Amino acid sequence: MPKRPRQHQLEDESRIEFERLLPSHWIFRKKDSDYGIDAEVEVFDETEQSTGQLFFVQLKATGKTELSSALAVRLSRDKYEYFHSFSVPVLMVLYHEPTEAIFIKWFHTYDPYHTKKDAARFTFRFAEDDRWGEQTLDQLQYDLLAFKQIRSPELQFPITLALVIKEPELFGVAAGILASAIREAASSGPRLIEIQRQASGPTLGQIEISTDTIVCRLAGMPFITLHLHADHFEDAAVNKFPRDVLLGVGFALDAAGHSNLAAQLISSHVADSSISEAPEIILRVAGCFARAGKVAEALLFSERLFDKDAHVEIQFLILQALEKIDKLTENEREHLLAFLKKYLRHAERVGDKQMMASAQYTLGNYLRIDQPRMATRLYRQAAENDLGYCKRAYFWRELGGIMFENRRWRMAAKLYGLAIDHGAPKEVIALQADALMFSGCYGHAKKAFETYIDAVPEPASEWLLKTLMLGGLQNVVGAEQQSRDPRGAAQSCAEFLVDHDVGKLEDALRQDALCSTAWFNLGVYLGERNEDQVIAFLAAALICPGDSEAWVNCLILAVQEEYQPVWPHIAKTAYWFVGEQLLPKTLIAAQKTSTDFPANDLVNVLNEFISQNPNEPQPFEARVLGKGGEFEILQLHRK
Repeated sequence: MPKRPRQHQLEDESRIEFERLLPSHWIFRKKDSDYGIDAEVEVFDETEQSTGQLFFVQLKATGKTELSSALAVRLSRDKYEYFHSFSVPVLMVLYHEPTEAIFIKWFHTYDPYHTKKDAARFTFRFAEDDRWGEQTLDQLQYDLLAFKQIRSPELQFPITLALVIKEPELFGVAAGILASAIREAASSGPRLIEIQRQASGPTLGQIEISTDTIVCRLAGMPFITLHLHADHFEDAAVNKFPRDVLLGVGFALDAAGHSNLAAQLISSHVADSSISEAPEIILRVAGCFARAGKVAEALLFSERLFDKDAHVEIQFLILQALEKIDKLTENEREHLLAFLKKYLRHAERVGDKQMMASAQYTLGNYLRIDQPRMATRLYRQAAENDLGYCKRAYFWRELGGIMFENRRWRMAAKLYGLAIDHGAPKEVIALQADALMFSGCYGHAKKAFETYIDAVPEPASEWLLKTLMLGGLQNVVGAEQQSRDPRGAAQSCAEFLVDHDVGKLEDALRQDALCSTAWFNLGVYLGERNEDQVIAFLAAALICPGDSEAWVNCLILAVQEEYQPVWPHIAKTAYWFVGEQLLPKTLIAAQKTSTDFPANDLVNVLNEFISQNPNEPQPFEARVLGKGGEFEILQLHRK
């Protein structure tokens, strides 16, 4: 008969023993997970009312008799990242079988400072003081209540913090003198924190200071640990060290989600701090400012990084600014542009070609919309400094995008082709098809769109609609290719407005089948004769996607049975290009159609469809130079 492993028995014993220690009115829910979360516990009060407090549990068990060895638990590095991703705390529970004792400790108390960053595993250590005792349950409840309060957006200020200095003397200064200096510094800035004079009474956090660390705990969790070196202070401990402590409190508030308040506290104390010149501290300060919406201040403060050759810190700061690009003011955009230019000058001064290529590429990507020629020049310079760019699909794809936006469609199609040759995603086939279409190669464009549609499980609506439209275009032109003449087409449209001869619209389309004005007027003309207008308005909208009137007409007309399979794609594409104005404009136009047209019903259906099928914004891609000259790609959303 197969035997059950002893470790499995121990794991069951740990769960039974821990669950036995919990109050009967708490709910213990076992979770079927192989990744570390064994249970969740929901806290109820004695009247069986939920308190809204919840925590996760990972259970461990050991049969080792030597306690110092038994209290050391090995965990994988990815588990560290996984546990820190939760918005609720994780309680580590260890059952020691020889003594039948339970040890508990919040996972967030682990300090990774002494663990190598590339280590696959790390050791989580319990202390003998972590043994379950008479006061443990009360402490658990207090920690959970404080955790809930500190995470609340309605946190009441000032928050009270306890101050614990573990040594009678630090840096040659009596602990009492340092404590007094810290309290005085706290009272000199904004009244966000209040440091308790005695280590008693309820507090939401604690500042714990030893010879080599400042640990700032909020709700029992060490939100930040600063590691110290005594030579930072020399004779300035009383003046500088208190500011370091308050900087740590600011970082803890930032980590707890109160970036605006943290930025106020940090701004008041960073200038007089002894650690403010360390690259990692500069990055923390700048990150807090950026999260608080103070992007200009973050960039100005971070200019000191250029003197420290802190290449990685500079790039991550740039990313933090780019993440907020949709929300930047004009002034902040100017600061960001100046910072990117300074980063390039810094890379040129250092003479590191890969750094120069990274700086040129990032600046080019930022300028590609407003200054396409400058962006193209920077891309080429990046490729000269790092020949590896020419082997990267994204490089050719983005150059193709610049050419497309600059109406150089034939060149865009060639560059997209190079991107495809270098392994670009299937979506680039559609981009190449779009460039081919606007260059007048309608037959090749239609085939490329069809190749894309066959290659992806869920083709984008815009490309499906353009494939449909191209069939009509080829019928008008009478050939698979056309040398477009936009000026001649515009002249023919102007003549149509004078004499209303539909032949002039046909002339316009034979000169340029992508003349949106001709298609729109043709749609109006067909409507006057009760003929099918949908394809005409669809073509006008796809060629000139900002034409909200064309999209609205198309939506209203496409509700007829023949076009119902296409209508969802029209709705999705129209909303992507027109935005929130689509619904009110559709309602107004529908009400004018006829007295019995169900205008409200149409708009309600459109609203429900859009709510269930939102379009994701197109990403802004940034690349960070990493180990061994490799680039990490980060996608940031922007308008």
